[in-house]
Amino acid sequence: KWPIAYHGTKFEFGMMISLSALMATGGDHGTGVYTSPSIKYCAHPRYAKPFKLDLSKAKQQQWTSEYMQEFKKYDGKWIQCIFMLRVKPGSYIKRKETMSYWTDFPHSNGVFDNIKINEIEWIVTEPYGNYVKNDRILIYGIMIRACNKEMKGYADY
Repeated sequence: KWPIAYHGTKFEFGMMISLSALMATGGDHGTGVYTSPSIKYCAHPRYAKPFKLDLSKAKQQQWTSEYMQEFKKYDGKWIQCIFMLRVKPGSYIKRKETMSYWTDFPHSNGVFDNIKINEIEWIVTEPYGNYVKNDRILIYGIMIRACNKEMKGYADY
């Protein structure tokens, strides 16, 4: 059974990732695709960077005009994007958090979102710039969150 993991990203990267795959980047634990079993961890703005939806700047196209009433309820809200994944067992390494969570919240007893912070980042190693295909990471959902204020850190949740 492939466990569930998440990957936070900029909203504008969502379509590119959906059409191709997740691309290996660099990080504190080396190169690869960084995931986590915690959606809350991946929702941090460092990963799922919020942007403010401004429909006044949208270019009107036929498909957008059909849905404009639906879009209007999100106008002015802060939007985030997280991918829901399944990760092949044995294809990732577990590593400690790199968000300084332990320093910021020492009362946590080494746990964040019911996950040990020394195992909260799961990295599927791959050389920088390579795609990790669905034989190791299967993308099966896109989570979109709309908030009334910009999320700047865990204290905002």
